[in-house]
Amino acid sequence: MPVEIKNMGIIPIDQSQVYLQKVSKFTVTEDEFFLFPDMKAGDVKIFDNTGKLVKVLGRKGLGPQEYVAPYFCDYKKPYFIVLDWGKHKLLSFQRENKLDFKPLSESLILALGYDVKFIAGNRILISGYAMDSESNEYDLYFLDPETQKKDFLLPDYLKYGCSSKREKDNIYPTKIAPLSIYGFCDYINGSIYFVWKGDLRILKINSSSKKVDYFGKKTGKYIKPEVTPQLLKMHNNREKGTEVIRQKMSWVTGIFADPDFVALVYSNYKAGMEGWQTIIQFYTLKGDFIEEKELPGAINISSFPEPFFCYTRETKMLYYLAWKIDPQYEDVYQILKFKISIKGK
Repeated sequence: MPVEIKNMGIIPIDQSQVYLQKVSKFTVTEDEFFLFPDMKAGDVKIFDNTGKLVKVLGRKGLGPQEYVAPYFCDYKKPYFIVLDWGKHKLLSFQRENKLDFKPLSESLILALGYDVKFIAGNRILISGYAMDSESNEYDLYFLDPETQKKDFLLPDYLKYGCSSKREKDNIYPTKIAPLSIYGFCDYINGSIYFVWKGDLRILKINSSSKKVDYFGKKTGKYIKPEVTPQLLKMHNNREKGTEVIRQKMSWVTGIFADPDFVALVYSNYKAGMEGWQTIIQFYTLKGDFIEEKELPGAINISSFPEPFFCYTRETKMLYYLAWKIDPQYEDVYQILKFKISIKGK
């Protein structure tokens, strides 16, 4: 069952009115308006499907309709959620027309969250550290924004491939923290698919029984991250320059699920292009490996690869934010559009 990735065009982002200061995760509406939380600017920028800026939601600040560090987000008609790292809150909105978003609720997220996804009903799937009333640590949970009730799914130590909390605590300072604590998730057909930034190991979690299965294929292109003595020293001393060390490794930047496949996204640094090339692995929902492909033109010059993409199941469209520097040393952003299909399906 080969995978077909069809190029559907390029949308150049017009920065004549505003600059994208620090963006990563973005989302898209059913009529192709793109919502970019800008972590540094403290707002959400909206572009249409020609790349023109049409609205800026909010501004930097601590008050109502203001953001400190908006980062991860998701959209499911007609609702939009954005995780504000600065406020430690998950903000929920309802889209009332093309460009108006009515505030609905705010949920306190005490620790950092790394990914958010809408699930059926009012539940939201969150990848991020959390603790229950008995001080058990988790890294994946459902949240009901109306009742603030959490349904914990994944013990924290399983995220890193450890067999117990004690094992995780022992290796965390020297084997985990210097790499990354990001985790990415998606949900389909009663199963949650989860992956840590530092490994190609995919966790498949039954949302009812909480049973965890594992799969993943380490190909020749993938270079598993490891903590070298130099990286550990620089991390502990908070020294700059770890980018050069990290460029020698591969980094997972997300996962998305479709009725026909599960796709794991990771990046390799391409020295000749001075940027990170995005690579996608495709699996069946059961975990059988299908194929691995580089995403054509999907290069981003970020110092550390992040989830610069958005996938919509309804249209099977993958959008990727490419970023480069032009000959005049100006930032150039483009949204690349791809249609994904499994031949024979």
